Amino acid sequence: MSSVRSPWSPRLPLDAAARPYRNWLTERRSLTARWQRASGAFRVEPVRQCLAAPLADERERLALPPRRPAWIREVVLYCGGTPVAFAHTAASASPRGPVAHWLRRLGRRSLGSLLFSQPGFVRLGVDYAAIDHRHPLHAALCRHVPGAGRGQGHYWARRTLFAHGRQRVVLTEVFLPAVLHF
Repeated sequence: MSSVRSPWSPRLPLDAAARPYRNWLTERRSLTARWQRASGAFRVEPVRQCLAAPLADERERLALPPRRPAWIREVVLYCGGTPVAFAHTAASASPRGPVAHWLRRLGRRSLGSLLFSQPGFVRLGVDYAAIDHRHPLHAALCRHVPGAGRGQGHYWARRTLFAHGRQRVVLTEVFLPAVLHF
């Protein structure tokens, strides 16, 4: 068991710095649809998609045994030319079923386009966190989003667990400051 305390909590952050992000953190409908309405020029830029080790907290949420890989997908979400979020998805590769197949075929479409159009997906819970340099997603974010990390101590994020039958999907959305303009 790791001695590092998880930053995730089912409680919405009370921090004053989180207040401007509350509408994004608590959105229950499709963020994709919201961004499309706000900018008219929403796009998804895939930056990583492979079978790999999930993060420790994802492994727990997916109920995966040690050393079992998961299907990992990372994308940067843009409104016009402006990055507004970094999304990281982990899904159990077994039991075999349609979820991994659908994820492999998403391409430049958002995961939300699948979650909100495909019958059978159920939201099992949402957790919130401030992602800083100690969390592995911070490094991925800084690697794939131009200018990320400069002068920004942390980013507000939400992690949602979805189920489709016995298959599980963990979607983490890390909101960038530019999202507040939309």
